[in-house]
Amino acid sequence: MNVIGFDKYDKQQVFEFTNELNNENLDLLYKQYKNMKGITLQLKKKGVLYRYDDMDSVYYFLVTETTNIKTAAFISKNFLHVIRAGVIYREKITAEYDEISEAILHNTKNIQNQSLLKLKSLLHEDILKLQENKIQYIVQEIEENTLDTARTLLSLLKDFSHINFEYAVQEYLKPGVTLSPIDYSSYPIHTLLVTAYYVFESEFKSRNIKVDLQRSQLEINVHFSTFKSALVQLFDNALKYCQDGSDIIVTYNSVSSKVIIDIEMISVYVKDDDFNRIFQPNYRGDEARKIGNGKGLGLYLAKRMLELNNSKIFFRRLSNSISAGEISFSRNLFVIHVMGDMATLLY
Repeated sequence: MNVIGFDKYDKQQVFEFTNELNNENLDLLYKQYKNMKGITLQLKKKGVLYRYDDMDSVYYFLVTETTNIKTAAFISKNFLHVIRAGVIYREKITAEYDEISEAILHNTKNIQNQSLLKLKSLLHEDILKLQENKIQYIVQEIEENTLDTARTLLSLLKDFSHINFEYAVQEYLKPGVTLSPIDYSSYPIHTLLVTAYYVFESEFKSRNIKVDLQRSQLEINVHFSTFKSALVQLFDNALKYCQDGSDIIVTYNSVSSKVIIDIEMISVYVKDDDFNRIFQPNYRGDEARKIGNGKGLGLYLAKRMLELNNSKIFFRRLSNSISAGEISFSRNLFVIHVMGDMATLLY
């Protein structure tokens, strides 16, 4: 019998049981762990996988499927250790999820409040309340302020898209969530990038930042909302930390069994020791902390969304430090690897 580790975060450690379990050990096992919550145990016997979400089910399975008593020491040393490690790890990722969820909720509330203020300002709410024919008043305001209306509507579209992204992220960050093969479909990579970028287009232009998206027939097989969410987060990060008047160049190509997406930009300088740390939750580098307030979640969330799509992201610095006042920049590169059969090329 194989006893397999807990949840989809575990590395599926497998322990071989060549002898049978005894009832005394099972009683001890049950008493110690019967109140565990939120873990899943999987057992495999003769090629059949059994899944149990509580110790009552595990106990029943083991009692009914085993008879002789020979492996008490082995069980105490190995099986209980795996359970304990699984519980500790579960508690860790649950606490991490709770912390991120709180930050996401805070961000969402701020965006909602800002959106409401924009709409009230556009419609001059104080005056609107006094109007007998409110529809006619709004029509007249739009006709007299078409440019401001267009800018505000585009800004609101970005806000609502970001809110939708925040909720999607929260759903897919729940412990144990994975995607199945039927969740993926084939999409042109250029289309995915355009839909993520256009939300920020006006803001990039207002800072004279040119974004060049390579045109291509390359397609990747991904889960649309999570992969797009990762790209949205990367563009949002670029908008925060890119140098004004610089350029962002996005290229992609197929190499062996993967597609590589390169996002090159002039953005804040990252120290050698921070290349991996910038993808950790709640971490911001020295130069990033000089630019506004942030929670250090953007790149971490992008990384998690990409991992759901069998993809990886890396950071490279391509130049030395470029001083611009109090902030140091450099030419940097984010590299995304879409792995395996997730990528196809259309002809």
